[in-house]
Amino acid sequence: MSRGNLLLVSSDRRLFDEVAGSDKDKEFDHVLAPSLAEARSLIEKGFDRRRSNVMVLDLRSFPEGECLGLLGAPGAAHRQAAFFLKPDLPLSPAEALPLRDLSWPLPAKFVDEAAAASRPIVFLVDRPVFLARAVELSFKPTGLQPVVLQTTDGIMELLSQKPNPVLEEKGFYGRLLDGILGRGVPPGAGGPPPAFNPPGLPGSLLGHVVAVLFEKGRDEAAKFDAELRKRVPGAVCYRLTNVDPLVEAAKALASNAPVRLERSQARHIVPMLVCPDGGAFAPVKFPVLMVDSDLGMLADLARALFADGYQVDIVKTGEEVLKLASAKGRYHVVVIGVSFSMSFTYGLDAGPALARKLHAADPDLRFVFLLDLYPLERSVKEMSRLIELGADDVILKPVEATRLVTAVDRSVKRRSLVLEQARLGMASVAQAAFGQAGPTVSLISGRYELVLQIGEGGMGVVYLATDRQLGRKVALKKMRADLKANALHREKFIEEARLVSRLTHPYIVGVHDILDHRGELYLVLDYVDGKPLSEVLHLKKRLTLEESKKIMLQVCQGVDYAHRSNILHRDLKPANIMIDVNGYAKVMDFGLAREFEAAVTMLTQREGGGTLAYMAPEQHLGKCGKASDVYALGVCLYEMLAGERPFKGPDFLAQKERLFFAPLSQAASLPPRIDVMMAKALDPDPRRRLGDALAFLKELDSV
Repeated sequence: MSRGNLLLVSSDRRLFDEVAGSDKDKEFDHVLAPSLAEARSLIEKGFDRRRSNVMVLDLRSFPEGECLGLLGAPGAAHRQAAFFLKPDLPLSPAEALPLRDLSWPLPAKFVDEAAAASRPIVFLVDRPVFLARAVELSFKPTGLQPVVLQTTDGIMELLSQKPNPVLEEKGFYGRLLDGILGRGVPPGAGGPPPAFNPPGLPGSLLGHVVAVLFEKGRDEAAKFDAELRKRVPGAVCYRLTNVDPLVEAAKALASNAPVRLERSQARHIVPMLVCPDGGAFAPVKFPVLMVDSDLGMLADLARALFADGYQVDIVKTGEEVLKLASAKGRYHVVVIGVSFSMSFTYGLDAGPALARKLHAADPDLRFVFLLDLYPLERSVKEMSRLIELGADDVILKPVEATRLVTAVDRSVKRRSLVLEQARLGMASVAQAAFGQAGPTVSLISGRYELVLQIGEGGMGVVYLATDRQLGRKVALKKMRADLKANALHREKFIEEARLVSRLTHPYIVGVHDILDHRGELYLVLDYVDGKPLSEVLHLKKRLTLEESKKIMLQVCQGVDYAHRSNILHRDLKPANIMIDVNGYAKVMDFGLAREFEAAVTMLTQREGGGTLAYMAPEQHLGKCGKASDVYALGVCLYEMLAGERPFKGPDFLAQKERLFFAPLSQAASLPPRIDVMMAKALDPDPRRRLGDALAFLKELDSV
């Protein structure tokens, strides 16, 4: 039986098919109301307070004001959630559109378009991104220097001010106004010589881009945008944050507030309702708080953490830290800068004292310290002392950004591990107080000791563990929480895991055991000391033809062995190919596979856009065979050689059916023979495609 009703109020039948199609497990009964009158009638007659009722309102089909009126209709009070689907607005500043939302980092193409635009552009920037000077540095490669303001007070007057054409000489503020609005300086009007004008519009002083600190919500930003466009015709406004919109939507859903999504995100509605923690459909941005008197240094470090997917706040004083971190769970890691120059006792007392106070408010917090290098003897002593007190890491200044990112990554994983141990009753306390001895740890199933979280993906969290009986390292994968909510799905998964455990091959990550520990499912896997191919590509951008051939030789052998055992992978992608320290490739996550006749599993259906880029066209329609895995091999090979995926989306299926991608001979300067091979591997018709992994390998060898 379904959970309840999902009513879509829209005149677009394709949108209804997309939302209903995302509900692979039939969690809801889907109903389309093509008019507001019909929607009102359905709400009044059909909503059953004993079931979950969801309203999805398409703002491209109907005005927002009229859609809001539906929420007050009799019967609407029995809804579980309400979603507003906003029209997808083009980001280009060439379009004079209402307020648009951006998440940092800014796309490079957008930055180039904004730098070349002929209209004023205002960014309303949240505090972390503003303090990190992210807008200025994003535009630095273009040669444009944005105007940076601490407040919106007076900005309307400044932007709407008209110059006096009678005046031949312009003062500093007149030239500043010209710079903001991008107005050229007419001949003989005074001002600095053209040679001193920085790049931007002709005659501009500082360019036409304004970044202003804005700490209010989106509704206030929309009001500001409306007033800006009214008083400064042609101006455009963007709201820039470091918060993923899907994570924000999940928070709104959890607080029973209306959820706003772009129409292109409609496929996330059902997964969001079924798994409201957001982990299944959006990347998690772990919150980090940084404190140091040197805000410039923190700004540089914050940008590196932003780029690595963290949500960052930076402050200058301990008082600000205590105020922000007083709520439990608001931050996962606190980075504390210690400066010996502030006082003789500061390094000895202030940093650890602040950590103790924070730990008292939130025992789950992890700590990283940034320590002055000089005097050197004192620094060495303080490093040892802080580690003994319980710091995860101590880094000497000046701090390399990559070093801090690594330290924060490690702290986040340790926090997750400690919480998992506490939840499973594996520790006497969740975490020892800062400066005290740690807890005593027991074992999972009396055999496996968790050491460190080493990964997280669509299926669950992966830990490095020690097998106490055999004295070896293993990988322990704890399956996603929503798996246990449905007994049928749980049994299907266990059946798949048993099937895959029969695979024993040097190029496949083996499954050794299935554990049921206190209601949680774990897979015991081979531990591979290395990194996923996706991370290798992130670091190297692209691989040579010889490097790619070596990896594919091993991957294809592993996939062919699985196919001969009547097992499909169904989710081949660089993230599921491990490269060990010796350069050997191993395919993992065959746990999503089924017998050839079986349907696509729940877990596969809930994967996000990254998986969609690698899926064969027939998989979009729920079909799969050997040729589907071969198709994914072709996409992986293309990405390895070109440094990018062949299909960018969002309309993946249409692009695949039209073979809409750049030839590898052009994208990677390779022999034309590679294009012939890719055409066979990525043929949208599985009957014409390369039939198996060995045929794929033979074609690759001929290049």
